[in-house]
Amino acid sequence: MGNLSSSLELSKKEFRKHRKTLLNSETPTILLKPSNSVHFLNKTALVLFNIKTRKQKKKQYTIFDLSATFQTLKNIQTTKAVQNMTEVALKSGGTHTFQWDFLKTNGGRFSATVSMIFIRSGSQVFGQLKLPQINKIKQQLSLTAKPKSKHRKTKTMSGLKSTAKHLPKNLPKEEQDFLTNLLTIPKKKKMSSFQNMIGKSTAVSVSSAVYESQDENLEVSKDFHNLKITRLISKIENKVENSESSSLKNQIDEKLEQVFNIFSEAINSRDEQIKKLNEKLKVERKNHKKKFEKLESHLQRRLTGLQSEKETKKQMMEENLTFRRNLKEVEDFILKQNESFNRIVPFVNESVNFRNKTKNKEKTFLEALYKTSGSEDSDESVHNFDSQSNSNLDSDKGSESNNED
Repeated sequence: MGNLSSSLELSKKEFRKHRKTLLNSETPTILLKPSNSVHFLNKTALVLFNIKTRKQKKKQYTIFDLSATFQTLKNIQTTKAVQNMTEVALKSGGTHTFQWDFLKTNGGRFSATVSMIFIRSGSQVFGQLKLPQINKIKQQLSLTAKPKSKHRKTKTMSGLKSTAKHLPKNLPKEEQDFLTNLLTIPKKKKMSSFQNMIGKSTAVSVSSAVYESQDENLEVSKDFHNLKITRLISKIENKVENSESSSLKNQIDEKLEQVFNIFSEAINSRDEQIKKLNEKLKVERKNHKKKFEKLESHLQRRLTGLQSEKETKKQMMEENLTFRRNLKEVEDFILKQNESFNRIVPFVNESVNFRNKTKNKEKTFLEALYKTSGSEDSDESVHNFDSQSNSNLDSDKGSESNNED
């Protein structure tokens, strides 16, 4: 309904009291939200719109659900009429009255004069629609409705009663009672009596699902047979009045036999259709069962395959983790070895340098010693000492190189 300016201001507490008074009011009242959805229906409005069950009461209605699709008085659609109604009510500022075509939940329609007023409660705005009382609406509908003629009904009933009086008296009591009951009840009851008679003679047991699926197809055949039966009964009524008592029984028996044959043919055709449908259902069930079994086996195989793939992936992940752990351990060991080697290298270099220095000192000392003695043997011994020291030095270097490797 758009943005509304209210003509009645109520606090939240006052609005709750107002709703309580409307709930038990005899005047049907509707409260609408700005989105055209129904916020509240009092008890008389529920009765008026034939909202009885719990499911119907829980349903969220709109003004369009409770209105006819076309407003006959203004000759426009309801959607446009609601917009016009709101605009006029806003301009008037007070109570606005208008004629409206409503729709009940059972499909019934009625027209009523509605008074509308806007109510503001806090930040909420509601449109209050008040309808006339139910008795006034019924009285208005009874005045506008066309009177139904009872001439045909009384004529038929009187004709049937007079026909029942002129039945032959020499008939057996059971047949006479049957004919009097047949001719003195309305045609709808005749149909039901024939159906009960045939239902007793032929018992047909079918499943409810198959029977419901055949309802639409059998409605036409039922109407056709019912039309035939009513024509036959009307012929019997016309002939009973003018025929003699001796031939009356035979004619009625023939007509009843024809009616019975029509019903038996209809029942047989229905049985054949039901049998065909049952056979089709059996075949379809077998096919669906096979398809379901195939699908189930395929899903089972797929599930086992997925489980095996999951297990292999899990195993590979575990192997990868163990490999990474081992690799990290090896890297840590290599780093430790490198650190220890880097610590040993300077000590080895110092020891080699120290040994070289000591050898040089020994050599110079021996040379100086033998020079002072001046003997030739000393030169040879010095030469032998040098060669021995060199060989020792080479062996030390080889051991150092091995340690480095």
